[in-house]
Amino acid sequence: QMLNDETHVEAARVLAGRILQTPGDETERLEMLWQRVLVRAVTTEELAGLHGLLQRQKERFATAPAEGLALLSVGAAKHDGNPDAAELASWTIVAQVVLNLDETLTKP
Repeated sequence: QMLNDETHVEAARVLAGRILQTPGDETERLEMLWQRVLVRAVTTEELAGLHGLLQRQKERFATAPAEGLALLSVGAAKHDGNPDAAELASWTIVAQVVLNLDETLTKP
């Protein structure tokens, strides 16, 4: 399972950071993340799932900031404080999930 592999977590964090540096609202950024990884447009149902996941993670890291900081400390690439830890940690989880989809791992 790659989901918790240190390199996978770090890759997800770096990808999330790049997505957050791109202008756009939450929906545009989720669409961009999906497109960048899967090279196809996200469906309405998939987008709804991503929004739900992102909101749950934002709530999680808002109430448990130490968990977010721990996630951001994994790997060699260091978090520089921008964006804030809870936001980046939330997006990191979403990026991890997208990177760990069967469709991502078994692309023809």
